[in-house]
Amino acid sequence: LSDSAKMLEKNLQFARRNLDNLLVKAPVSGYLSELDVEIGESKSSGARLGQIDIPNEYKLVVRLDEFYLNQVQRDMAVMIELDDDAITAKVSKIDSHVQQSQFQIEVD
Repeated sequence: LSDSAKMLEKNLQFARRNLDNLLVKAPVSGYLSELDVEIGESKSSGARLGQIDIPNEYKLVVRLDEFYLNQVQRDMAVMIELDDDAITAKVSKIDSHVQQSQFQIEVD
């Protein structure tokens, strides 16, 4: 009976560890605006599951000609002109996958 209780306790601890591995935590707080998962689908650790929008913060997605691919770097300063205002931002992400002779960057 004692061995059976020990085995049940080990199984319970194993099940709790597995349950903890299923817990998904976002790297930032905000609103989940996009969820890219299917029931029964497996995702690797660090995989993109969706999009979290942070209130009062914006991100600009820009498509550039592939000619500039080797000239753009992360944290590069970017000047954004909107109407009569000029805003300074930085390149936060570079997607080097070229589609239709263009690649995509994100600016925060």
